[in-house]
Amino acid sequence: MAMKKQVTTVAAVFAYFVLYAPQPLLPGFANEYGIGISQAGALMTATLIPLALAPLFYGYLLSAISPAKLLRYAVFCMGLSCLAFANSHSYDFSWAIRFLQGLLLPAALTAITTYIGTHSLADELQKNMSLFITATIIGGLFGRISAGFFATYLSWRLFYYALATILFLIAWRIPVDNKAAKTQYARLSINSIARAFTVKGVVSLYAGIFCLFFSFVALLNYLPFILKNLMQNPGEMTLGLMYCGFIMGAVSSLNAHRLIVLFGNTKRVMIVAYAAFLCAIVILSVKHVVIIFLVLFLFCGSMFLVHSVAAAEVNKRSYDNKSMLNALYVTFYYSGGVAGSYLPGLVYENVGSGGFFICLLLISGGGFLILLGLPLSSEKSSLD
Repeated sequence: MAMKKQVTTVAAVFAYFVLYAPQPLLPGFANEYGIGISQAGALMTATLIPLALAPLFYGYLLSAISPAKLLRYAVFCMGLSCLAFANSHSYDFSWAIRFLQGLLLPAALTAITTYIGTHSLADELQKNMSLFITATIIGGLFGRISAGFFATYLSWRLFYYALATILFLIAWRIPVDNKAAKTQYARLSINSIARAFTVKGVVSLYAGIFCLFFSFVALLNYLPFILKNLMQNPGEMTLGLMYCGFIMGAVSSLNAHRLIVLFGNTKRVMIVAYAAFLCAIVILSVKHVVIIFLVLFLFCGSMFLVHSVAAAEVNKRSYDNKSMLNALYVTFYYSGGVAGSYLPGLVYENVGSGGFFICLLLISGGGFLILLGLPLSSEKSSLD
């Protein structure tokens, strides 16, 4: 029995609960553990490090186990990790659990994306990929809001107990067919990596998405600390609600196909969205809470539009070696997040918010210039 689309979508939603729920809690963790801003931000770095590296190696798992079975095991173990995090009373142990979650998340996400890639017709790929990205956006948004709600009115530990219970239920509901065929996944080798980099335009896409996600993660990671300086003792619920702009990511991802048709090709869509992303960073540097709340809709919507279009574009640029192309895309994407989740925190601690925003503009501006040089895909499907 094949995995149902609804099950993979729900699994993606709650996987991103696990990934992003700690963000509005970071100032509280900084106080609870007596650590600095960048150290608190490193609780996100801990999870993003394995996310960046694992896609290159997790294909071996898919060669030995079906996507459905891998997803079931990964989701169940994420539930166990949430129980461990809820019972943590030290920064080091919390960091270690977050690192473990980073090892489990790509197993689940690789299983889901592999299922999408192997069960989607060419003209359905953009739509199905956008649906997956939309599910991750919903998970990222409501994971933050739910964690903030529990931390403000109940307990952040209770949130993780509830999340663990939901993950166990999802794992139980994932149908597994023991006769399902294993995925033929490209073996990691210097040759397969080199071949991926020779595909026209993928280096520009990888570099552009690295810079984009660097700035995206940086701003959302340190947003609670910026807001703490602008607002009078905001609670975690308030901080969680400030991420409502995340929902625009779902809107832009679901409309990516229409925008490609409207603009004529994928490059134009990515360039316009990237330019909007840069404008949003400039406006966000204005120290006004209402402006920050509103502009975050533009910031998130433009970022996810670039991401959803670029993810499908990488697939369209080659008929073979797709698994390696996708693995490298995810590696560059989350490597940007690894750097962005920690290094700008050091800038913020030592220079302040002004230097922080200049850092984001320089990095994402570089990514914009790189995408300007992106060669157009020769495939007609980029307009489909």
